[in-house]
Amino acid sequence: MINGKVCKLVTFDVTNTILKFKHSSGYQYGRVARKYGLNVDEEKLSSCFKQQFKLKLEECPNFGAQHGITYHRWWRSVVQNTFISAGCPAHIDGTYSKMSKELVEEYTTSECWERNPGAKRLFQSLRKRGFSVGIISNFDERLKTLLAHMELLKLVDFIICSYEVKCYKPDKKIFNLALLACPEVRESWECTHVGDDAINDYQGARDSGWNALVLTDNPDSGKLSNVSKEHIVTDIMQVRDFMLNQLK
Repeated sequence: MINGKVCKLVTFDVTNTILKFKHSSGYQYGRVARKYGLNVDEEKLSSCFKQQFKLKLEECPNFGAQHGITYHRWWRSVVQNTFISAGCPAHIDGTYSKMSKELVEEYTTSECWERNPGAKRLFQSLRKRGFSVGIISNFDERLKTLLAHMELLKLVDFIICSYEVKCYKPDKKIFNLALLACPEVRESWECTHVGDDAINDYQGARDSGWNALVLTDNPDSGKLSNVSKEHIVTDIMQVRDFMLNQLK
């Protein structure tokens, strides 16, 4: 039991929790660019992508959902600005649009992603034990397609995608929507959220009255200063142990 109460719902973040990138953004962007005759340093592309992605999120949060911008257009801007800031020409007839389309499609497949090795087994185990399993992710409309390609879609009871619901973690609204998506659950204390981010996942869930776990490779990171030690797991299968211990 957690605080003397039994949880019924376990939700998961996606990026760096149940799925991880197979390669760096520089590798993926560089590989696609070479198809169009552009040879760009991969390390520089990775650095520029991180910068442009962060800037675009600050300028236009949630992949453009709140600004009436399609996620395709949002990502096209990120892709183009990444290449330009990495030293490519500002204007190449139609090339950036084509590369963006190709990258957007590739990032729904195993070309770019791999499952956390224990994710599928964990979902199956939790469901077998009677827990509901859901997804709460700051992601765009490609999420269901991605989860289907990664053989996880049929193992979850619902998906709350920030772009579709027009609110995003750590906002309490997105956690409340997850509550409504699970009829078996009536109270926030019946829920546990698992993610890699101390603010979006852990603090967002805790502020919403949920239980929360942080999955990390670096439990001593200063970024986790607000996370209780007993709420940190370093292997995804520890989530199963945490949930099952409450039933003893």
